[in-house]
Amino acid sequence: MKKTIIFSILTVFLFSFFSSCASVKENKQKDIFINQFVNNDGILNSLESFYNVKTITIYDENKLLVKQDKTFNISSKTVNIVILKPQNDKYLSIKNFIINKNLVCLTFLTSDREEGVVFYLKRKNNDDKWQISNMFKQQTR
Repeated sequence: MKKTIIFSILTVFLFSFFSSCASVKENKQKDIFINQFVNNDGILNSLESFYNVKTITIYDENKLLVKQDKTFNISSKTVNIVILKPQNDKYLSIKNFIINKNLVCLTFLTSDREEGVVFYLKRKNNDDKWQISNMFKQQTR
C-alpha cells in the first residue's frame, strides 16, 4: 500500500514536471513566432493596408498570442497587441491562432467585421525562421 502511494505521487510529480517543460517550450516557440511576425515587412504592409495608419492595433480578446499588452516598434511603425477592446474602431482582432511544429495559421478580422485576412506561415527543417507560405484577404459578407 505504501509503495502504491509513493508510486502514485511520483507519477503525478513526473507528469506535472514534463507538462510544465512542454508549456515552457511552447511559450518560447510562440514568442519567437510573434517577434518574427511583427518584424515581417510583408505582413505589416498587409495589416497596415486595412486602416492605413502607422500604428497597427491587434485586439487579442482570447489571449491567443499574448497574456498582457505588448508593443513593438519596428522602423517607423508600431504594433500594439492589446487584450482590452480598443476605444477606436481601427483595429484587427485575432479570431484564430494555431501553431504546430512547422506550421502556423493566424486569422484576423477587421473591427467592422467586413474583411478578414488569413496568414499561413511555415518553417523549413525545424529551424526558428518562419516564412509566409500563403496569405489571403476575403470579404466576410
